[in-house]
Order: sequence, then structure tokens, then C-alpha cells
Amino acid sequence: MNSVGVSPLHSIRLDYGKIDVDRENGRSLSARTSPDEAGGGSADGACDDVLCGDVCVDVSDDPINCGECGNVCEGAETCIAGNCVGECAAGSVLCGLDCVSTDSDPDHCGACDAPCDDGLVCGAGQCSDACPQGTVQCDDECPDVSSDPLHCGGCEEECEFTEECVAGSCECGSAFTVCDGDCVDIATDDSHCGGCDNECEFGACVDAECVCAGEFMMCGDECVNTQESDEHCGACDNACGGDFECDDGECVPD
Repeated sequence: MNSVGVSPLHSIRLDYGKIDVDRENGRSLSARTSPDEAGGGSADGACDDVLCGDVCVDVSDDPINCGECGNVCEGAETCIAGNCVGECAAGSVLCGLDCVSTDSDPDHCGACDAPCDDGLVCGAGQCSDACPQGTVQCDDECPDVSSDPLHCGGCEEECEFTEECVAGSCECGSAFTVCDGDCVDIATDDSHCGGCDNECEFGACVDAECVCAGEFMMCGDECVNTQESDEHCGACDNACGGDFECDDGECVPD
């Protein structure tokens, strides 16, 4: 089975009440609230969960503070019981915090939390004395290595969550696209947003479109800092002419 755990800490900036972006992982982060607005506060304003800065946070399911303040879940991970948990490859399922194949996992044989008795193996989703025909014995697991994403082509060969096991080889899943040799989700990948090599430079990829973040605004087909741009000062196409320059969103003498 594929174990997943708490991701390493990442340094990010959160502007409460605004949308911000996790620069390392390239994705939008939800707007945060103050302790008075957060659901974890009590009637007297005290925080019943964990206070991260001045924000009351339930670290059991917050992807920005997962398990502890500042622990940001990466990419497609979600926060479950204070752990950053990644997506499972096609053909496997999440049981607790682990991606497993219920066809062959003796602790989850046929379904999550359906263990086999001691001495039995799991094959084709059933507990038995020996591996059924068409499977390979890998300790007490009996996977079909032609299609099992956690034992693809062999006992120790595991597919990434972006892949599926086809005829014993890990290949890009149907929901993903091959870009530069990697399987990517062009609906959310900041380097390949909507298509290969279409990079979101100052924002995040949402539904295959680049969305600007923070001080940046979409002007034409690019994210522009309207607080500093002489061509888009304070708003798109508001150019500072002559001897003027843009400072804090206003055209001022150079």
C-alpha cells in the first residue's frame, strides 16, 4: 500500500480576506478569515482550535495549515485528519491515509477495513489459502500485475497518481496529458495551463485558465501589476504618458 504523510513546511504569505497563491506549488489558496469570522471561535472570541497568527484554524482539514500552522499540502493533496494525503492512482482507493488495491491488500481485501485472517492471502478481492490464477504472490498480496497500479508489472513497481497500469506498464491516465515527458492535469497545472508549455507566470491555473493573484490583474492575455505598470497604471490600458511613471497605482511625475 502507498503511505502518505505530512508534507514539509512551506513559507507563504497569506493576506486575510484576499486570494493569495502558494508560489512553490502554483495554486490558489482560499481566502482566510479573522478569528471572529472563523468557525473555530467560541462565543467569547476565544479560539477552540489552533491559533495560526491571528486566525483560528481547524488543522485537521485545513490544506494551508495541515496538522500544524504553516504546513501547506502540495499540488493535488488534501488535508485529512491533519495529514496531507495525495490522490490515488486509477485502480486503487483511499483507505484511511493509504492508497490500496482492495483486490490484493490483505488489510483491505474487497473493501476498506476488511482484513484477511492470519495466514491467508488476498487475491481478486477475496481471502484464500493461495493466490488465484492470473495473479502473482507478493508476500501476502496477490495482485494482477497487468493492471494493479501498486504492483504494475512486478511486486515493487508502483504507478504515480497521474498514471494507470495498462498491460503491466504505467501510462498517463485518461484525465492527464503528456507534457515534456510528464503526466499533467492541464486544468490545474501552472506550467501547462490549458495546454503544454502555457505557463501562468503571476497567478494560478484554474479550470485550464490562468487566474491572476494578489496585486496582479489580467490585461489582455497577461497578468500585470497595475500598481507599478506604466502601461496599465491602476487599471488596464491606463498608460502614464510623457514624463510620468506609475507609483502605487497612480501616474506621478518621473
